Amino acid sequence: GGSSGRRAAAALASAASDCLDIYRAMLPALRGSGSGGISLASDADGGLSLDSGHQLTASQTMGGGGGVAAGSPAAAIVYRNDLYYIATSWCAAVYVHGGSLERATAGGVKGKGADDGGGGEPATSETNSHPLMSIVSPLIFAGDAALVDLMERAESEIDEALDAADGFHNLGDHEPAAAATRAVRRARHALGRTAGALLRLLPAPLGARRATELAERYAKRVAADALALDDISMDEADALRAILTEAFATAGLLLSTSAPIDDGDGLSLDSEVVGDPSLDSGRQHGAAQPIRDGGGDGDEDVAEVPMSRREAAEAESAAFVGAIPGCDWLKGVEIGALLETPMREIAEAWEGGRLPAMGFTSDEVRRFVLAVFEDTARRDEALERIIAE
Repeated sequence: GGSSGRRAAAALASAASDCLDIYRAMLPALRGSGSGGISLASDADGGLSLDSGHQLTASQTMGGGGGVAAGSPAAAIVYRNDLYYIATSWCAAVYVHGGSLERATAGGVKGKGADDGGGGEPATSETNSHPLMSIVSPLIFAGDAALVDLMERAESEIDEALDAADGFHNLGDHEPAAAATRAVRRARHALGRTAGALLRLLPAPLGARRATELAERYAKRVAADALALDDISMDEADALRAILTEAFATAGLLLSTSAPIDDGDGLSLDSEVVGDPSLDSGRQHGAAQPIRDGGGDGDEDVAEVPMSRREAAEAESAAFVGAIPGCDWLKGVEIGALLETPMREIAEAWEGGRLPAMGFTSDEVRRFVLAVFEDTARRDEALERIIAE
């Protein structure tokens, strides 16, 4: 009868909403590295519901420290995309079927919006005001939270790796130079691993913006540490130039690994080219993979890969570097070149406007000259030419 039909429709709508809540709450734990700690309890009608009453906090949504962002960057982004896809599909289904369902239930489905403490916003259209639309906002929030968590984790990995470089001090000695080299490689690896996933798996404008934000942060940190040195000997200059050349090389930037970085001298061996959007594309199709073999001081040899894939990856890396906002990446490249540039030419580059155009300040250039060159009358003359405009 009509009454039983309305009850069945209401139960179906509630169950569908519960399924989406369960997906949103538990999938991070399944795709991440640990348990999300989500528990279920019996509701008043004898069914199962989430203890949080469907309104989960950001930490619950991400499953705490063992959430999806603790896995690979690709897993976090796919999770975010899944949520956006489901939210979009849900909106479309409500648009098509919401009216008939509302008539069938005759108000039997109660939404979880602002009127019952669900935190929803007042609706502005007939479709958005439908009670079933209350699930869309939490889905979008969970997807955005996954992306934010991924960015924060990548930024933390980069900073922690560069902390091990000790500000590029004492590079004239072998051990500090080797440690700084490994630190930069780890930071660069964390950048390329996450940036590649962002570029490949997110919609183009969003992915490019997030990836370049990460690269800008990396470049700014490396350049700032190099320019902060007070004294640079000839041996230290040679070591720093080699480190900066590798740190800001375009080639190989978007080669990444799907496995976590290890704690040893080298990187993980399970490598892949980010140019393929599939997580395991090379293994599935039998394509050659670049193999990174870490040595005692962190050196890596990359095995040959098909030129077509390598060229595509290098073109993608070059386009990515070219899109990085600001001048920090170019500044990092230039610092390495300045380490073997005569003092007179540095002063001329400042006066000619080339160094200011790259984002250098007069204080940075003067400090660099003081750190690299000996105290002579020629240095004093060069310093007089490097003045703020």
